[in-house]
Amino acid sequence: IPANLVKRVGEDLLAHGEVRWPGIGVDAEEIGADQTPALGLPSGTAVRLAHVFPDTPADRGGLENGDIVLTVGGVKIAGQMQFRSRLAACRIGQEVPLTVWRHGKTLERSVIPVALDEIKKKRATIKAEDEIELKSFGLHLGSDGQPGLVVTEIDPKGLAAQAGLEPGDRVLAERSAGALKTIDEAKPLNRRQEITVQILKDGRAFWLRMRK
Repeated sequence: IPANLVKRVGEDLLAHGEVRWPGIGVDAEEIGADQTPALGLPSGTAVRLAHVFPDTPADRGGLENGDIVLTVGGVKIAGQMQFRSRLAACRIGQEVPLTVWRHGKTLERSVIPVALDEIKKKRATIKAEDEIELKSFGLHLGSDGQPGLVVTEIDPKGLAAQAGLEPGDRVLAERSAGALKTIDEAKPLNRRQEITVQILKDGRAFWLRMRK
């Protein structure tokens, strides 16, 4: 655990009696060393912003979908775990400089993190253009023009809630069905007894199996 993260957590506990995690309003993905040379970067893992949510610190700071994060607070970022760790160590309300790579150019940007709970509330109010209910698994999915399908509603007693999913999380793919980009692609999941889906939550992608 980085020393600066331990220090910030200790300060939060002393000042507020709880840890207040910072957020900037992005979903990020790790791109492999085999992909970075094609982007004009040295070979090595990197972090790309898959989704910048509107009206969040990232959006207000000028970050865009597809930006590749080179540094956070002056520290070079070489993977998603390091990116998340650096953001977690930031202080709410204090400006954080970032260097990003966009269309072959290096750009300097800055963000002012807010409480992660505030980001989650914004994500929960996303209005989808079209929706489908996966009743057996206890969630609604919507298409909002962004990668994957957004979770718009959760049945508090359903499988998705038990798995820790929340409105604003994204479902990127189902293992056997492939990438999910439209509501029509998600409709066959209603006939399934079990699904294994790729979730994007708080900037972290993982696979989740649900069986009714």
